[in-house]
Amino acid sequence: MLIVDINDPSRPIVAGSFDAAGPVHDIAIDGTHAFLAGEHKFSIVDIADPEEPSFVGILSYPNLKAKKVAVSGNHAFIITGQLSPTLKVIDISDPGTPTKVSELSLPGVSPKGPGIAVHEEYVFIAAGTGGLRVIDCSDPASPVEVGSFTSTGDFAMNVAVCNSYAFLAAGIGVHVLDVSDPGSPVEIIFLDTPGYAKRIASADNIIFIGDTYDFGIYAFDDGL
Repeated sequence: MLIVDINDPSRPIVAGSFDAAGPVHDIAIDGTHAFLAGEHKFSIVDIADPEEPSFVGILSYPNLKAKKVAVSGNHAFIITGQLSPTLKVIDISDPGTPTKVSELSLPGVSPKGPGIAVHEEYVFIAAGTGGLRVIDCSDPASPVEVGSFTSTGDFAMNVAVCNSYAFLAAGIGVHVLDVSDPGSPVEIIFLDTPGYAKRIASADNIIFIGDTYDFGIYAFDDGL
């Protein structure tokens, strides 16, 4: 894991690094901790001092590969598995001893790099040909799927959620969905991106979209 100083965006500098002792497939940041989804393990790293990141805790899962991770409050949510993806809910209230609370099988979710986002008590999963899946994790010990959205010809690769909207990067473009009722996502607009929309992120009411041919920045408000 590399930590990059972007105080001067025109001259990014590597400030620090952490040897995860194996491949890392995804990273989530929350406060002064980094959460690493890796090969056969989930690791927590203290990044309070970016120049000297330090190991905090680990949860091993032999024979499984963690593909994606998202964090909210005292829980991390990771997707593991190759042929049969699974959502694992991890208690991180004590970062030194992360503990699995529950897991939920995700039939129909493509193993090819599903995306994940958390908003309030819901986990949103970009599920490949399975579209968008919405999981209610209000009870971390018993997650349950409550909603979904699919569109013919799509391959959902990543998802971002801001306010009451989900933005689903689905190859042919980006579906903007009203998820004010998470059990019934409703499409309100479709963004036809120049290439193949693969990655998406949100910050301060701005959506950042990366695809195979271009990079787009979209500003939005509740007037969508």
